[in-house]
Parts: sequence; structure tokens; C-alpha cells
Amino acid sequence: IRLTPNNPTLGTEVRAEITVRNLGNQSAGPIALQLAEASASTSAPVPGVPVIESLAGNASQTVTVTWTLGLIPGVDRLTLAVDPSNQIRESREDN
Repeated sequence: IRLTPNNPTLGTEVRAEITVRNLGNQSAGPIALQLAEASASTSAPVPGVPVIESLAGNASQTVTVTWTLGLIPGVDRLTLAVDPSNQIRESREDN
């Protein structure tokens, strides 16, 4: 993930460029992404994160989402889950 600006503050418009790589030989998709603002006690999904419809084997794709930081009080980090519902069959789940 690449953020612009690098260290955003509350109320700042943030642009996240998310690059997803398919390390396998077969195409995969659709690939859901879940980007969220988080704090010690809660989290909230960032709206408008696109789905990657198809990604060829050994390829990568970058998607972009823009939102205003501060969906939750006390946000201190972002989390990203690729295929959060575990719909894509993978030989390794830890990469």
C-alpha cells in the first residue's frame, strides 16, 4: 500500500494505491479487498474499494481508493485484507 500523503492526519483526504500480486500460475478472480481504519477498540471499512475482477498468473494490478481519514475516532492504523471471505483457493494462505 502506498499512501498519499505518507502520514495523513484526521480530516485529510487520503489516496491509497494498493498493489495485489498473483504469485501463482493460474488466473484468479474476482478478488475482494477490504481496507479499514482501525484503533485499539474498533474498525470501519473504507468505502469504495474496488474488486479486481481477474488477475492473471504471475501478474499484478494496482487499484486506487480515496477517502477522508477519520471514519472512526482514534484511528491509528489501516488494515488490508485480500480475499477476506477466503473465496479464492490458494496453495499458501500466508503470502
